[in-house]
Amino acid sequence: MTFDYDERHIEIVNIPEAWDGYGGYAMCSPHANRLRPPVGWDLTDARNVALPLFPPAAFARHAEVTAAPSSDVA
Repeated sequence: MTFDYDERHIEIVNIPEAWDGYGGYAMCSPHANRLRPPVGWDLTDARNVALPLFPPAAFARHAEVTAAPSSDVA
């Protein structure tokens, strides 16, 4: 979530995987869903509607495990 005080605008975005804690505020979905801007402010919800079920790192680990040759093969 970021604030633009000059424009009186709040924007909610997905938290990037490599978020370093700067440039905005992290919010969980339940709190972001309930957020209401102050009177006179605009709110843009730019979060992705459909988030992936598994993070990309999980796919990479799964591919490594399934691609490894089995030592049980005779």
